[in-house]
Amino acid sequence: MIPIRTILNSASSVTALLKASDGVLRVYRDQASEGVKLPYVVWTIVSGYAIDNVDVPAVDDSIEVQIDVYAQSEQERDTVFKAVRNVLKHHSIIQNFPNIGSIIPGVYRGTFTCSWLIEA
Repeated sequence: MIPIRTILNSASSVTALLKASDGVLRVYRDQASEGVKLPYVVWTIVSGYAIDNVDVPAVDDSIEVQIDVYAQSEQERDTVFKAVRNVLKHHSIIQNFPNIGSIIPGVYRGTFTCSWLIEA
């Protein structure tokens, strides 16, 4: 559907920060695995709609995705956040930077949303 993991895995600026020693990229859809090492990224589809035309069915959909970056420090969070954003801005429209902190002590979170146009 939306190739976020594939796109991020092809960007050396992101893999340098998020690829574990076992070669696994720490980018997850909806929820990270329990006990995953920081930093990591979670992406979630938060909304979407069909782009309808009066006389033909929708050819494309607009999908809003939330990207959450989790890290051990503010500096690490900001570094990963910028790397991920700089890659995804070439594939989507960056929309929003809600100020959402982490409820887990000692874990720093950064969030943004982006819109994707995908074939229906």
